[in-house]
Amino acid sequence: METVSTLLRSPLLPFFGPLLLVIAIAFFWWRSGSIYSLLERVWRLVAGKAEVSDEKLKKFILETRDVEKFRFMFGLKVERMAELHKLLEWLNANSIGISKAQMAKRWINAKTRELIPVPKYYLPIRALGLVLCVVALMLLVISVTSSDALLQMKGSKTWFLADATSIKGFYEDWVIEPAQCPKEIVSKSVGGLTNAEVHLLCEAFKDGTFKQLVSDTVRQQRILGLMYGLLVLIGGAIWLRQIFSATAAIEISKELAGCERDTGNR
Repeated sequence: METVSTLLRSPLLPFFGPLLLVIAIAFFWWRSGSIYSLLERVWRLVAGKAEVSDEKLKKFILETRDVEKFRFMFGLKVERMAELHKLLEWLNANSIGISKAQMAKRWINAKTRELIPVPKYYLPIRALGLVLCVVALMLLVISVTSSDALLQMKGSKTWFLADATSIKGFYEDWVIEPAQCPKEIVSKSVGGLTNAEVHLLCEAFKDGTFKQLVSDTVRQQRILGLMYGLLVLIGGAIWLRQIFSATAAIEISKELAGCERDTGNR
């Protein structure tokens, strides 16, 4: 006998593999700046193991592959093997480790072997952005873990927090509970709500529609909170990476200045 699991399938699963492949190719392209190695794999699939016969072309292909591998591994943008050799000599002459150079790659002109100056307010702006990311994450955590729905009446534009059993003012200190509805709270506006809106909310309490609305809104808030939280995390990670990169570039700049002073004193 067939079960539900054998009759149903997620429409997203068939797209998962191709999506991962596209992401992998995009990452390789972004990291290395080219896809020559991937195109070479395609060539081998089509033409087999046939190699080029011209020695100069073969040497060029091997050098291009090596340069692409270097760019992918270390992120330093060189175009030719001669540039790569000069860059390595420059790093070695100034006692700059490859890991530090890799961290500061954004600020290193690999072609001229020169450092790009870090702007004066670059680090403070990134640090401020990182603090704002932390604050935003804290607010999003509160939003995701809260059982209250944030709602607004279309008529009076009044914001309020609501759960299944009560309504609380968002900006002001007021509460409406089902037990209050038979009383005379409807004879005056409550927290900016009109009489008609208070009547409507009380009726929604009675027939259960308000409970369902709150449940749906809380679920939507949590989904949006997780999505925004992911974006904030990505933004924070990027800014943190930029801070580390600029800091490494400043350290390299100081080391280069020290080497120049030592050379001048000799």
